[in-house]
Formats: sequence, structure tokens, C-alpha cells
Amino acid sequence: MKWIFSSRDAAQLSRFKSMMERADISCAVRKAQLDLPMMLAPLDSELWVVNDEDYPKASGLIKGWSRPS
Repeated sequence: MKWIFSSRDAAQLSRFKSMMERADISCAVRKAQLDLPMMLAPLDSELWVVNDEDYPKASGLIKGWSRPS
């Protein structure tokens, strides 16, 4: 399993997860939390590619989305 993306924007993470699923790339969402009191700790959601061999394809999809032609 490899990390591919993280964001505090749940809608953006959901779009990327849907994009991966449409491309038949299995992914998982995880929450990262800093060792700070809850009031001070921003929560970033993380998107992970389940199968390492899918990572290059997933990375290309995210790069293509962030830099459209």
C-alpha cells in the first residue's frame, strides 16, 4: 500500500477516490492526526493505493487532473 494524496478538503479527496475507482484502482482513505490537542490538530485525510503496481497509473491520474491540458 502506498500513499498517493492528502488533503483537508474532504470533497477533493472524494473526487480523487472516485477517479481511482473508475480507473479500477483500489484505494483506501485514512485519517492522519498530529500529536496535538484535538482543538489544535488539523485532520488531513489520506488516500492510499492498495496495490503497489497501480501506483504509477494512480499518480498519472492525479498529475493529469492537477495539470489539465
